[in-house]
Order: sequence, then C-alpha cells, then structure tokens
Amino acid sequence: MLKKIFIYIVLSLNSLLGGLFYTSNVKTATTVIVSPTKAVINLAPVEPIQIKENRLQRLSQSKGLPDADTTDRYIEEQLLVTRNSEQISNYQAFVTPENSIVVARASGKSTEQIYQDTLTWVWVEDIVLNGATDKWLLPEAFLSQTPTITTNPASGRVASDCEEHAYTLVSMLRASGVSADNVRVVTGKVSFSGTTGGHAWVEIYDTEKNGWFQLEPSSGDNYNSTTKELVRSDGLAYDYFKTHQYPAIEVWTYFNDKYFWDNNRQQGVRSNTWEIGTVEKSASSSGEMKYQLPEKIKQRRQEFIQRFEQNHPRPLMPTGTITPPVSGTTQMDPNRRPPNSSRNRFFQPPPIISPTPTPS
Repeated sequence: MLKKIFIYIVLSLNSLLGGLFYTSNVKTATTVIVSPTKAVINLAPVEPIQIKENRLQRLSQSKGLPDADTTDRYIEEQLLVTRNSEQISNYQAFVTPENSIVVARASGKSTEQIYQDTLTWVWVEDIVLNGATDKWLLPEAFLSQTPTITTNPASGRVASDCEEHAYTLVSMLRASGVSADNVRVVTGKVSFSGTTGGHAWVEIYDTEKNGWFQLEPSSGDNYNSTTKELVRSDGLAYDYFKTHQYPAIEVWTYFNDKYFWDNNRQQGVRSNTWEIGTVEKSASSSGEMKYQLPEKIKQRRQEFIQRFEQNHPRPLMPTGTITPPVSGTTQMDPNRRPPNSSRNRFFQPPPIISPTPTPS
C-alpha cells in the first residue's frame, strides 16, 4: 500500500513539474516582441491558450507569407500590377480605398465593426485556393470572387490567407475615413506560442494613447488542409493587443495606399506618426535578407524619394544637433538609420505630371 502511495506521489510531482516546465517554455516563446512604439511597453504577454484556440499556430505548417526575400521579389519584380504615379512600391497597389466594392463593404460601419466583419472571412492557404504557394489578390477580387471559386473549401464565404485579410482591412478602414497616417499593413515574421512564420497584420494608431496597436483579421475561422476541416474560431477581440504584446520577431514592410516604408533597406516615405521603435529588427539586420532590388527599381525609389523630400523638407533640427546629409537616403547601409528617422516629416506627395508607370 505504501509503495503504491509513493509511486502516486512521484508521478504527481513529475506531472506537475512537467506542466510548469512546458508553461515556462511557452511564455518565453511568446514574450519575444518588437515594439514599434513605446505604447506597447509593459503589456501582458500573448496568452498561449488564447492563441491556440485561434489556430494561429498554423503558421508553422503553412506560413502566411514566405521569407522576406521571396515576398519582396514576388511583389516588386515578378508581380504584374498597376500602381498609381504617387506610389513608390507595388505593395501599395493592394490597398484600394476608392474601389467601389471596398467602399460598399465599409459603408456605415465603425472602425470596430469593420474589423468584426473581417472575422467572418476564412483563412485558406494559397496552395489550396489558388494552386500557388503565394498569390496576392486585389481586394475587389478577394471580396467579390473568392466566395464562388470552386477551389474554396468554405464555399459562399470570403476566403484567402493573411495578406488579403490585412490589406483589405486597411483598404476598408481608409475608405471609412481613417487617415493614412493612422493605419498600415505590416509584413514580417511572428512567433505565436513558439510557432514562427511569415505573416501580414494590421496596425492602427490609438489617438488617445498616442501609440499603435495590432489587429489580427485572419484570426477567425480557418481551413485545415491536412484534416480537410473548417476550424471554427471567434477571432481575437478588436482591443486585444491594446493590453497584450504582439509577438513580432521581424518587421519587413509598413504600407498603405499613401505611404511605404521598407524596413529591411531603411528607405521609403512615411508619416511623422510612423515612429519606428529602437528595438525593431528586420530581415537584413537579422542577416536573413539576400535579395537585391533590380537597378530600375532602385532608381525609381531614389527619384521618388528625392522628389518627395524636395517638396516636403524636414523640420529644422534643434540647436546644436548635427543634421545628417540628405544624400544617400535611398542607398543606406541596412544597419544605419535614415536621417532624423524617429520623426521624418513625410506627407502626401504632390501630383506627378507623367504617365502611369508600366508594371514592373
């Protein structure tokens, strides 16, 4: 009898210690965080159970985005898309606040109601829906065509993977009147409960707290291509990341229809509200960025940014501060910050009298 009691106690202690060790490991994995602004300091870590319920761990099996190199090459070099003359990058062409279908979808809704609408969309990986490892659909096609695509396992519902969810949400928020200064798509690498992968999400500026917080439009229902089942999920609450850290490991790009910031190359045009945190990492700073932009894209960026800066000079620096030279802003060492990077004064570019550039 005593022997049985002893064995029971040993097994109980082993189970308890194992559970504590597992919980400790999970917390360690989920507290790795990039802070885009000081507003997210001292927040609670992401709750492993909550994330598990929302199936964001699927990123390990089917990454929302491939690596930074592959994504950049696909968007900037291989993708045939028409951007307007006031946009520096092809990424921006996917935020379409003036599209009639986007406008109709956002009409009459508050910011939070628009986000709740996105949670009715289904996450389906590109290889299932489009027969390709990565394929970006414009918001109009995403909203109006995916419900009837024969390869959609959630027939009748809007479906695709994380990037469509993210830039379509930003398109709708912009259509509803949210300023381009206050909302953006973010691409990068995240770690949910130790599961790491490329991802796209949304950040919105809280004007009351003067800081950014994240939205996860792809945290609703998702299709498990292994079991061929639709996994139900209520999704993360609108204000969830106001009180929890967002587990980003790297940030690759920030963009909307008006602004674009390439965090890997430390160049672009952005609002003065787009403050970049000092602890932020990129694929280039992590040694993972190998892709080199073609010369024609480098030249296009350089000309655009120089024209932008000429028309919108930065504010005067405080007395005694050395003003970094403007030249070289578009050809920076990945490890060096752009001039006055914490508050670059970039606003809407002036109209450019030239034909719409051909797709690159």
